[in-house]
Amino acid sequence: MKNAKASRVIQIIITVGLAVGFFFLSGFAAIMIPANSRNFYKSQFRKYDSVRNVREQSVYLDDADARAYLENITEDQLLDLMDHTMLYCMGGTDELNITVDGKVLKVYREDEYSHMRDCRALFIGGEVIGGIAFLLLLIGLTYVLFFGNNYFRRARKVPFITIGVCFGLLAVVGLAALINFDAAFETFHRIFFSGNWTFSNGLMINMIGPIFPDLVANIAAGWLISLTVFTLLFAGYNIYLSRHGAFGFAADSRTRREAREAENDDEEGKAEREEKPDETDRTDQSDGI
Repeated sequence: MKNAKASRVIQIIITVGLAVGFFFLSGFAAIMIPANSRNFYKSQFRKYDSVRNVREQSVYLDDADARAYLENITEDQLLDLMDHTMLYCMGGTDELNITVDGKVLKVYREDEYSHMRDCRALFIGGEVIGGIAFLLLLIGLTYVLFFGNNYFRRARKVPFITIGVCFGLLAVVGLAALINFDAAFETFHRIFFSGNWTFSNGLMINMIGPIFPDLVANIAAGWLISLTVFTLLFAGYNIYLSRHGAFGFAADSRTRREAREAENDDEEGKAEREEKPDETDRTDQSDGI
């Protein structure tokens, strides 16, 4: 009895891990896809006339070469600068400022550089969380697919409850931001950022600031779609298991054994039914003699 209870608890924990893993992994993907999309940035830069705004920020730079670069920056160069910024945030390079003709141009001021270091720490932390989430998802899917009947008997409601709780917590955060965005924004930055997070001018605020609301909207939409697909897939899988059971690759050994025994019983019963008419015929022939 204790072993059975412990087994049930373990299976529930694995299924919770699956749902939590998907929640965080889909959130990470929802951030990374638009945040690393050159096409997304191109449309946003054109929408907010970012090239002109960035050019105007050159007056705030001390580096003469960097100032000259921003004064004449093109759309493609701004996109390259955004790509390099994301490369830095993802840990692909240790230098935030770009290198042109072998020289590092200090297009980011020191206060901006400090802020982007905090952003880099968040992105790298997100990569770690994404890796852990992927592992939890992989373990959970292995259990759900290869031990489908055990999952259905003991944990079929767990994915929906877990995703519901996670989404509820996310909705609370979103609602708080809708009610008082400034307070939510400040609270977020006080928790995750050690330096300054308010800027009135400079490259960073004019390149990233205007597109940030659209970026968040894309992230939210992508995340919501992923969670909806996850819920529908598991609902469909549960319906399939309820009607057909988990046979083949998804069946546990006990279910396969029971299926084989049932098939044998059916074959024996069929054989017996086929023999009965012959016996009746022989009886009739005997009576006639």
